[in-house]
Amino acid sequence: ECYFRAELAKRELPPLTVTSGGFLRNDGTRSPDFARHAAESHSVSLADHRSISATIEAIEAADLILVMDYRNYHNFTTHYPQAAEKVFLLQIFDNGPEMQIPDPHGHSRGVFDTVYTAIVARVQTLVEERERVDRHAESR
Repeated sequence: ECYFRAELAKRELPPLTVTSGGFLRNDGTRSPDFARHAAESHSVSLADHRSISATIEAIEAADLILVMDYRNYHNFTTHYPQAAEKVFLLQIFDNGPEMQIPDPHGHSRGVFDTVYTAIVARVQTLVEERERVDRHAESR
């Protein structure tokens, strides 16, 4: 969420509503130290970021829901079947053989760094596509 917003702003693209939310009921929890360090290595601060739970209102309002792993894909499509057509694995924006990005929770700083780098690469692909679509629309 934070990196996506930063990239849109850096490229001066029209803003999008970008939010994050999960299934664990731990609203207000700070990002783990390893997550904050990984984000900082990509010039993003998670100092003020807090976890929030996904709500039915946010899910219904979303045009696109991106998840990192099969567990979250299953949770979203099972609990919110009406949203199944807009839930995708973030990793589909890569040409590699892996279909999911593992949850780094409980792992080492190195795992967080690897996961964050994968997220950054996928978000870059999304932002570049948004930029391409915007340029195409402007040229019409």
